[in-house]
Amino acid sequence: FIEASDGSVWTAGATAGGEAGVGDCPVGSPGPNPPDCPYSAYARKILTDINGNTFNNAVSIVAISQDANTGSDRMGWAVLKADGTVWVWGTVGAMLGDGTELLDSIVNKPTQVVLPTGKIVKQITGGDYIQALCTDGTVFTWGPSYYPNLGYGSAGATGYKTPQQLSLTNITQIAGGKGFNYAVNSSGQIYGWGAYGKFLGDGSITATLEVATPMLLTNLRANLPSPISKIVTNWGTTYAILTDGSIW
Repeated sequence: FIEASDGSVWTAGATAGGEAGVGDCPVGSPGPNPPDCPYSAYARKILTDINGNTFNNAVSIVAISQDANTGSDRMGWAVLKADGTVWVWGTVGAMLGDGTELLDSIVNKPTQVVLPTGKIVKQITGGDYIQALCTDGTVFTWGPSYYPNLGYGSAGATGYKTPQQLSLTNITQIAGGKGFNYAVNSSGQIYGWGAYGKFLGDGSITATLEVATPMLLTNLRANLPSPISKIVTNWGTTYAILTDGSIW
């Protein structure tokens, strides 16, 4: 996917499961790799959303997926628009956030995720689930997670099918999406949660400990010479750029 400077979104390559977002795959087609979803060798612009309105003003895009080891093959995308709304498409499962699971059914065009009234999102992260940071410093998570990755206790409750607010305030940035997650607040404090607590870098968490709700990572912050400026993760590693310009 390509996010152009004019806020448009372009796609090329495999479109199985509705990932292209241009309406190739009929809604409800079985996935992944249904036979009626063609491969695209050239970039195509996503023209409209699921309601037929022009799709534009995108400011960031993240991949969302869940492999067979954690439930079902799901592939899709989430976009944050300039107005603070979040849109998803593909075989997104519970990442649609409307209370349904949908399993592998296809959402073939961008569809808006409904968050509580008044919430404006400024950052999203993708992976096996979606996390959204709002302009008021609150954090919401949702998706088909079977571990305590969502940050509000044991997974499996119906709550994971709709955006749920975490017990965090004054957050300025978030990271994660593959089993361990971070949130940094305006005071520079670092919180972490997820199934793989040992990846959080705090040193106080045993290899088998699951952190089901946000935990203040005091040891991690104490071991860093400066506050975190930017934090990013992949499936098993965390990198942080500190305010002094160093990378950890």
